[in-house]
Amino acid sequence: MAFENLVYIINNYWKHGYKNIIVTDLQEDAIKTLAETFKAKKYKIISLVITDDEELKKRVLGERDSGFKDVKEAVEWNKELIERELLPNEVKIDNTHNDPTLTVQKILEII
Repeated sequence: MAFENLVYIINNYWKHGYKNIIVTDLQEDAIKTLAETFKAKKYKIISLVITDDEELKKRVLGERDSGFKDVKEAVEWNKELIERELLPNEVKIDNTHNDPTLTVQKILEII
């Protein structure tokens, strides 16, 4: 039901003229479903990846306040994302050495 609500909210934003809608922290299956659901719309998927497992470990165990601290799971998800073929309208950004300002700049160039 939460995913159906997300789709409704996105459609409602588009209906009211919003152009840049940011949806974050989706699991892989939800991203694929959104790509299929909105295939007739104009959208971009921007996936951030980290190519260094030690850097990812450092970030997961660092000052993260979300509570997610499973390094093994994070490395596995990240590896699968890196190896997966691009979805329609998807761009992957290697965020291993980027500072947040540079990452935002790259995203803004894409959208």
